[in-house]
Amino acid sequence: MPQGAWSSEEGEIFLARGNKLYLDGKYAEAKEQLLKGTQADPQNAEIWSLLGTANLALKDYAQARDAFAKAVELDPTIPRGKLYLGVANYFLGNLTEAERWFKEAKSIAPDDGLVHYYAGLVAAHQQRPKDALTELETGMNLAPQFALGFKGYQEAVKVYREERPFSISFTTGIEYDDNVKVLPDKTTVSAVGPNGGVTGAYKGHKADWRTPLILNAAYEPIRTEKWTGGVRYYGYGGLNYYLDNFNICDQLGEMYVKYRWGRLTVNPFFAFDYTWLGGQPFSQFISPGLRFTLLETANLAGDLIYMYQDRQFKTNIGNPSYDRTGNMNQVGFFQTLAGKPGSIRAGLIWEREVTVGINFTANRYRLPVEGFLNLPWQVTAYGYFEWAKTACSNRDSFANRYRNEDYFQILVQLRRPVTSWMNAIVGYNHISNPSNIQDYQYDRNIYQLLAMFYY
Repeated sequence: MPQGAWSSEEGEIFLARGNKLYLDGKYAEAKEQLLKGTQADPQNAEIWSLLGTANLALKDYAQARDAFAKAVELDPTIPRGKLYLGVANYFLGNLTEAERWFKEAKSIAPDDGLVHYYAGLVAAHQQRPKDALTELETGMNLAPQFALGFKGYQEAVKVYREERPFSISFTTGIEYDDNVKVLPDKTTVSAVGPNGGVTGAYKGHKADWRTPLILNAAYEPIRTEKWTGGVRYYGYGGLNYYLDNFNICDQLGEMYVKYRWGRLTVNPFFAFDYTWLGGQPFSQFISPGLRFTLLETANLAGDLIYMYQDRQFKTNIGNPSYDRTGNMNQVGFFQTLAGKPGSIRAGLIWEREVTVGINFTANRYRLPVEGFLNLPWQVTAYGYFEWAKTACSNRDSFANRYRNEDYFQILVQLRRPVTSWMNAIVGYNHISNPSNIQDYQYDRNIYQLLAMFYY
């Protein structure tokens, strides 16, 4: 500490009392004494630094940040002042600011293992696994006494694959679907459909076995500290064994850019989605949108999403009783909590669909929740639940009333790696669609046994 840093004997007394209480584990009492010390001796960097340490112990991270900032302002060389200022910012989720202070702390004390440990945690949260492992391993070599507390983080980083600008996965297997056609057990309306078919009491089975073919790929040629840009592709093919008129082929492509500004990421995107049903064109969706992601803390993030979708349906075009072509506006808000045990993401989505036909103009409110849980024996449990409410603002052509219905979905999967390039997946998916019009009521159960191959 610089000579002459003490400005009063009273401050020294409060510092001594605070230090004794801190060492005894009485952090609240220590904080009280140190606050009095800052009032008696506001230019004493050591009192501010110890006050910041007490606040860290109490998990008062904002107050810890302010105390360490004052200590560093008074004495930039105070031992571990910049390190702990970075730690406080890390726990507040200010990763860019934390990284800045860790760099400065390393320039002052390059052999301080604790600096490297925390620099590794920041790199891990910024999805830089190579840098994270390097920093964590350096910290363990320099300060093995702290290794136990950071070992779990090191093991978590090790499961990240080597950073590549691309990724690809292919999933296939077998599914049993007890309602491939997505129809109620009985329809109540007897009428002539758009293609001349007569609707009415439905006969014949709806269940089938199916082989899904799912391809996911992504390529990010732009990766800098601030900018990320790339494309992703999703392709789904569902090959039913008997009901091939209901085979689905869906192709989705997306271009996106991400700009990181402190804790905020701005992500404009443009997506194109084309679907075939039974080998015939079914729908085409064009979707520009904008996503804002705020890293609120090291473990909590929020998303605000807007998307406009131009919706073209290739069947029943020109028939106002069935044509669903139109557009949709969507606004969504999500919160994601992630940690070592797993993660959970919950949100609220509002959609307004406007159509050419008279059946489907509607407001829709969706509440999706999904999460991952890390279980023993390398098993990961994945769960998805959604409740949605649809309220149409035009009359159904058959029932001559406003359609109003709920939607429930629950999906549970257990996933386990078999090799470094393959996961085995077992799953169950239940979908229910209660409606005030019997023709739209249905239940669906899908049982899955899949293998995912990835690189």
